[in-house]
Amino acid sequence: MLISLDHNNLHARQKRSTTETSIASWALMVVGRLWHRLHRWNRSRLAIAALYSLDDAALDDIGLDRSMIESAVRHTPANRRTPSRRTSQRTIDSRRI
Repeated sequence: MLISLDHNNLHARQKRSTTETSIASWALMVVGRLWHRLHRWNRSRLAIAALYSLDDAALDDIGLDRSMIESAVRHTPANRRTPSRRTSQRTIDSRRI
C-alpha cells in the first residue's frame, strides 16, 4: 500500500511539473513576442527618423517621396509614383552588369 501511494504521489508531482513547465514556456513565448514587436517598432521608428532627416534630393536619389517614408519602412502598400526615366535607365544599366 505504501508503494502505491508513493507511485500516485510521484505521478501527481510529474503532472504538476509538466503543467508548470508548459505555463512557464507559454509565458516566455509571450514575453519573447512582445520583445520582438517592441524591437521591430523601435527599428522602424529610428529608420523613419533617419529618412525624414534627409533632404528631398537624397530621397529622390533613393526613389522616395516624403509622403512614402512611413509606408516604405513599414512595408505597407502605398501609391508608388512611376519611376522617372532616369531611374528606369539606372535600373536597366544595373541589370546589364
